[in-house]
Amino acid sequence: MSRRVLVEPGASAELEEAARWYEAQRFGLGLTLLAAVHRAVERLAAWPESGSGVPGVRVSLSVRQLPVSRFPYRIVDMIASEA
Repeated sequence: MSRRVLVEPGASAELEEAARWYEAQRFGLGLTLLAAVHRAVERLAAWPESGSGVPGVRVSLSVRQLPVSRFPYRIVDMIASEA
C-alpha cells in the first residue's frame, strides 16, 4: 500500500518551471520530466526505503532521496506521522 504524498507548494512551482524550461528546449521533454518525477514519487510512496539517506540530515528524521531518471533532480521525502 502506498503512503499519502503531500507536495510542498515551492517544490510544485519549481517542478512546473523546470518542465516549462525543458519543453522550451525540446518538444515533449517537459512531459518526460513530469513523468520521471511522477515515477520517482510513486516509488518512494510505495517503497520509502528504496531511497538513500540525505547527507547532513540525521537518520532519525526519516528523510530519503531518490534521483529522477534522466534529469539532474532528486526527490526528497520525509516520512511524517499521520496525526
